[in-house]
Amino acid sequence: MEKSSCPAFRVCSSADDCWDNSQSTADCWTTVWILIGVGAVLILYGEICLDRDAPLELLIRWWIGRRMKSGEKVEVEERARAFVETVREEKDFIKDYGADFLSAKGGAAYVPKQYSANTYAFSLVGLSKSFKYIGVTYIHTILVSSLGWGMISSSGSTILWLITAHDEFCFDQGFSQDQPGPNAIYIQDLSDKFRILYGQYIFLPIFLLSSYIGYVAWRWREFQINCNIIEGAAKDIAMLCGAAVTTPATLDERKALFRIYRYLNCAHAMTYKTVSPTIGPLSYDGDFIRMGLLTGDEVKRLLPTEERHGVFGLLADEIYTLMKDKNGGVLGTTLAALRVCLDKMDGHMDRLSRDQPNTFLDLMVVMSTLWIILIVVGEAFTLFMYAGGDLLMSTQPCFQPLVIFGVFTLTGVVRVAFVLIYILRNPFGSKKVDAIKVDNYLAGVERSTFVLFRTSFAPEAEHEVESAIDEAGT
Repeated sequence: MEKSSCPAFRVCSSADDCWDNSQSTADCWTTVWILIGVGAVLILYGEICLDRDAPLELLIRWWIGRRMKSGEKVEVEERARAFVETVREEKDFIKDYGADFLSAKGGAAYVPKQYSANTYAFSLVGLSKSFKYIGVTYIHTILVSSLGWGMISSSGSTILWLITAHDEFCFDQGFSQDQPGPNAIYIQDLSDKFRILYGQYIFLPIFLLSSYIGYVAWRWREFQINCNIIEGAAKDIAMLCGAAVTTPATLDERKALFRIYRYLNCAHAMTYKTVSPTIGPLSYDGDFIRMGLLTGDEVKRLLPTEERHGVFGLLADEIYTLMKDKNGGVLGTTLAALRVCLDKMDGHMDRLSRDQPNTFLDLMVVMSTLWIILIVVGEAFTLFMYAGGDLLMSTQPCFQPLVIFGVFTLTGVVRVAFVLIYILRNPFGSKKVDAIKVDNYLAGVERSTFVLFRTSFAPEAEHEVESAIDEAGT
């Protein structure tokens, strides 16, 4: 004979408060609160510290810096500041070919990661190397936050376990004749519906994410290619100008080449001012004059206009004046290289503001956020497992570790995709993760143009130049 009613399902903190007077049930509720509390802390840490100097990130960076030799640190800093530490003066530039007043050489602008065979296969060594590459700055906060969401979802699955256990208790005590109980059947139905919903929903967010990742990866390569074209055009200009003068170059030709050298490298620096950590803070009317890229009069002429185009005007005028009596073909080729250089420098500025439509980005974010919500809520049902009584190798059968792992993995994948987007959208990122080091481009191009401009500075003209330097000194 079925009894009238089963003890109500309720939250309990001790065995006496639980419907079955079991300490195991009370422990399960304690597990729920622990999962919610720890999960909330991990989510809070991950969200607040994302793209900030998180404590764990600072600790890892301190350890990496501790392992780096002091000489290596100094060399890295010198390379980054090679361009801004150079003071360019005419009396130094017009000296003999062998003279060199440039600061330390710049390093590589970008170094592709070298992969070994075990990196592509499943290898803990390869996995650790790949994770270390981007893990310090971004991924650890994403993983911590994803683990937090996994714990929140697992707490929901633990509650589902308690609901199912309550149904089983009611059947065992004769309060119900149905096994499984109605709640267990309803939970199974919800699990089936979430599987269907998940399979039908994920197409659009996956399509939006994958297409945008492809776009930002293509855009990143376009920035790198554009930087290389600018570098090549600047070297072409320097080579053609250096070859156009007589050998040995006269004093006036050397002075003209110095002005072209200043303007060319000044325009290059202006192009990357918004993305360079060393050029960005500098002022035109102070630091650019100190570095010898511009004079005070030139700054006064350029400041009312768009400075970089004004510098190109000065550059074109100097090239034309230097070559107007030379071979006309050389002048035309040089001006063509100058047009390419200006076009690509303008292209750099255009690419900074070029992106997919805002509506596309907003829709991608909204759909992906709903996807994460669906994962956190739905996986609590679809990955839920029930085992009544004593479970082998477990003192807490209500605990749902598979839900933690599943939600951690799925939400981590979605959020890591956004990290990848965030990194690739800014090829010159301040965090230096896959960043194109424009400071090294500037230093490398200046060193190359310095040599190319001065190929005709042969020792035969040394006496005339030394006399001019002595006069300038007095």
